[in-house]
Amino acid sequence: MLLPGFIDSHVHLQLSDAHRCLRGGTTTVRDLGWVPQVIFARRQTLRSSGPDILAAGGILRQPGGYPSQAGWCPAAWMGLKDRGRIEVNLRADLILVDGNPLQDLSCLASPSVVFYLGEPVEK
Repeated sequence: MLLPGFIDSHVHLQLSDAHRCLRGGTTTVRDLGWVPQVIFARRQTLRSSGPDILAAGGILRQPGGYPSQAGWCPAAWMGLKDRGRIEVNLRADLILVDGNPLQDLSCLASPSVVFYLGEPVEK
């Protein structure tokens, strides 16, 4: 059976592999809510080797609202200068797991250590 290329209308390409989308038959994606300069540059880079990218650009949001607390959100984009990097005097919210959650999500079920505000959380 011959099918047209699929269209995924809600992706965040900064969190996924564009080439994997293409290998799976998704030839067009609509990227939602990413830093415009980043996603538009990525669209140029992938023009001949990845899916066609329809980029919506940045998210319209209220200060401190969604997605500022989401784990995937780039701290610098949200104006959160005290996080997003591991450095002295910066906020450190980290999860240490045994394994690679990109390969096996089950390793997230029981983290080895959780740090909140730079301090370990008691189990």
